[in-house]
Amino acid sequence: VLAGADKSGQVAALLCYAHREVAALAEGEGGWDSEYPRDTWRPRRLGLAGAGEAALQFGGITQPWLKDLAKRWARSRISAGLSTHTCYHGIRAITRFSAFAARAGIQGMHQADRELLERYLASLHRELAGKPAMLGDSIGELNTFLLAIRRHGWDDSLPATAILFPGDYPKEPGRLPRALAAHVMAQVENPVNLGRWGNPAYALITIILIRCGLRISSATGLAWD
Repeated sequence: VLAGADKSGQVAALLCYAHREVAALAEGEGGWDSEYPRDTWRPRRLGLAGAGEAALQFGGITQPWLKDLAKRWARSRISAGLSTHTCYHGIRAITRFSAFAARAGIQGMHQADRELLERYLASLHRELAGKPAMLGDSIGELNTFLLAIRRHGWDDSLPATAILFPGDYPKEPGRLPRALAAHVMAQVENPVNLGRWGNPAYALITIILIRCGLRISSATGLAWD
């Protein structure tokens, strides 16, 4: 079969399929009981329809106490119907926090007070400088993680001061003005340019857009009157 494959993609797909089938035979039935202890969760083995091949990786979280909390959080999110893609972002944020905790010598969530979080935020801003979207995502996911621990009572040693505030998030960059420049509008409104439309309906819609400030979808959806 491999020799007859015309494309390398077909070979790779066949090898991936064979690997999954052999792994399934070796590891037995899937489900939470067998998958939860692993450092890699395969959505297919958890029976998640449409999850694709994306796996959830916990191996980068080096502290057992933090890895256990991350797994409980991920399982609760999956059980609540969130996608594995969403869980991936959460695990990535906790993996990044794990690396900082290892450097800081943190031994448990009892040390994750506000002072520690402020140190982590400073480190995170330096690490993700120039990447405001990823920075905001990392802060938001960590905050959701801390709230879940407190809400579900997974670790009573978590300090009450382990809180992230709106001011901890990066400011959104200023957006460019949406209005067209006057000299551009003058070109659009020029009757000669409007006459270049091959369909008079397009010219009419352009005039409606200019005079009413509608979105293109709203303009094309207007009833004929």
